[in-house]
This record gives sequence, C-alpha cells and structure tokens, in this order.
Amino acid sequence: MFLALLFLVGWSTSNAQVSNEKKKFVDKFLSDIIRTKRGNKPFVLLTPKDLSGIPTQDITEILTVGDPCDKATPISIGQATGGALSNTDCRLDDNSYADFYIFNGNQGQQVTVFMNSSSIDSYLGLANESGTFTVEEDDSGGGLSARISATLPQTGLYIILANSALLNEFRGYTLRLSGAALCTYSVSPTTADIPAIGGTFSFTINTQPECHWQAVAPYSYITTNSTGIGTGTVTYTVAQNGSGAIRNGSVRVGSAPLFTGEQIFNITQPSVGCTYSLSPTSVNIPATQTTGSFSIIAPAGCPWTVQSNSAFVSSDGSGTGNGTITYNIAHNNGAARVETISVGGQTFTINQEGLNCTYAVTPIQINVGRSETNGTVTVNTQPGCTWMATRNQLWIEIQPRQVQGREQSHTKF
Repeated sequence: MFLALLFLVGWSTSNAQVSNEKKKFVDKFLSDIIRTKRGNKPFVLLTPKDLSGIPTQDITEILTVGDPCDKATPISIGQATGGALSNTDCRLDDNSYADFYIFNGNQGQQVTVFMNSSSIDSYLGLANESGTFTVEEDDSGGGLSARISATLPQTGLYIILANSALLNEFRGYTLRLSGAALCTYSVSPTTADIPAIGGTFSFTINTQPECHWQAVAPYSYITTNSTGIGTGTVTYTVAQNGSGAIRNGSVRVGSAPLFTGEQIFNITQPSVGCTYSLSPTSVNIPATQTTGSFSIIAPAGCPWTVQSNSAFVSSDGSGTGNGTITYNIAHNNGAARVETISVGGQTFTINQEGLNCTYAVTPIQINVGRSETNGTVTVNTQPGCTWMATRNQLWIEIQPRQVQGREQSHTKF
C-alpha cells in the first residue's frame, strides 16, 4: 500500500485555506518535520484528501513520482517487522532518513510502538491522519531504542515515523506495534438444545475483521479448540449424557489471548436412560490369593462407582460407559466363602474355595535352664496353608522375629 504523506508546519498567505481551518506551509515535501521535532512543536500530517486546498503548482512540485517519501508500509496490531534506514529512504530536512508505517486504530485503543536497533539511535513519531494528535519519542525505550505508548483519540488511520535521532545512521532496526484491538463480539444463535446422544455442532461468532477470538468450554463433557480472526465458526463436541438428569453447559468465546468481551453460548442436553450389566456376573477361584477382573457394560456417559462388600476383597474406582473393574482377594485359610462387589446397581459374586487349615506344633512345651537356649518348634498343617509365628514375651527371640511358612516347617528360637 502506498500513500502520499505530508508532515508539515507553519503557514503562508500565498496558500489557500486547507482542511480543519489551518494554514499549511507547503515549501518542500516533509521539509519541516525535523524543525518541528527539534523545536518540540506540534506537527501536522496531511494526506491526499487535504490536497484540495493546496495550489495545483505546489501539488505538482511536491508529489514527485517515485519519491520514497510517498511510501508507507501497512502494519497490524501485534505485528513486528524489520526495516533498515538507508540513503534511498525519505530524506528529512536535517539529512536524516525515515520510513513510514500505517495502521488502522480505534478510539480509546491503547497501543505501544517500539523501535529497537543495535546500531542507530532510534527516533519515533506517531500521528493521526488529521494531524490533531502527535507523539514523538527518542530515548524511553532504553539504550538505542525508542518507545511510544498512547491511547488513540479517534478511530481512523495512524502513521508511524521510524527515524534516527542522529544524522547519517544507516542500519537495520525492528519495529513492533502492540496493543489490544477494541473488539466487540456476539454469537448467533445464543443457545442450542443438544440430543442426549451428543455429537458435533457449531455456531457463529461475529466480530470486527481484525479481531482475534478463541473458544473455551469449562465443562468436561464439552470440547472445542476453535480460534480465528474476524467473524467465524465455532465448532464444539458434546458427549452423550448418561447422568440420568438434564445438564446445562456452555461454550465461551472472547478475545485472544486476553479473553475479554466474553460471550456465552448456552447448551441444554437431556439424559439417555442408563442401564448396566456385568460380564461375567460371578467367578469361582481357588483358595490362594487371586487377582481378576470383569466388565461393566453401560451407555456412554452413564456413571458408575465400584464398592467392595468384603474386607478380604480390594476393588475400587469409578467411570462412565463401558469399563473394566479389577479386584484382588486374599488367601483363604478357612472355609469356602462368597464375597461380592457392587457396581452400577449390579452385583459381582466371587466364590472362593477354602483350605480349612488346621495347625499343630511339636513339641508343645519346652523347659529350659537359666542360661540362654536355642531350640526349634515344628509347625504341621495342610499343603497351601499359611501361618505366622510371633512371640508373646519380650525375653523370647524368634529368628527371624516373625516367621511365615506353608505345610510342615520349623521355627527357631
């Protein structure tokens, strides 16, 4: 994009009246901006719409075809770009050189322009199209950098001057324009009734062409990753509702990345009827410690929780829809037993064999003298039966202190 730009000050009685009732001094294209800059005076920006008030001969003289001072590069909020000052750029009256950038701004919008270079002393200017608002800055960026932070007074075109404070500085620079666009958002429609089985759906987000947006869903059963610029479509997915009750959720859309101007799209979803079954419903296991599993079958979204009904069985967890439940049952030295696990209103039955263990020790009594004595006791029981030896007096030592065994074993003391 190219635009004829005139940064001018002063007035001359030989010139006709121009826009906003100000006299413009049109001696040389851009000739007076440096004097304005050095003298800390306001400068005026003219664009082609202002030229109607300037004599034809002056327009012909100043709008030279191919003049680098006629060029301005578009830049957007959030954009960083690289440039370089050279002796082919627009030459100002103090023999320094400048580049121009343009962007569209909104009234009340806060923007920051940052110019950084490792080899030139950066100088920035910011002005609106009419010239009623101007800001200039040299050193507040730190080092060789310049920074302007401003609140834009009106909606319209704004021009950035990228310049050097010193003469004959021809090196590269980085220019960054940042700030949040003043964006408004609306959604269409604003609500949706989603079927119980769920699915993928969409709605429209309306906003200005330059405005970024993002969608979020603060509910576990709703997912979306939609983002965009300007008016667009938000796509979202809702899981099947097996909760047994109607649920209300939402998708929220706002500016990116700060998430302002939030709009809420409301969702209502009925529940499917939840039914549960187990496969298998029971199991027969030996007396030894056993780990196993079974399946629960339920519609997607239908919740369930596991509960063990026995101190000998460990099993827990929860979920929705189809799932697998794992359990562990302890070794059974006693009689056969029946234990259960409850899940989804259903019962899983565990039939465990028992060893019906009996125990005998030989000898059943030992008489010892006053001196320390070592000895052995034999434990007799059925194959597979477990046992543990413990002491009931502190002056008796078992080696080791707790002993476990199966069938016929020996314990030393």
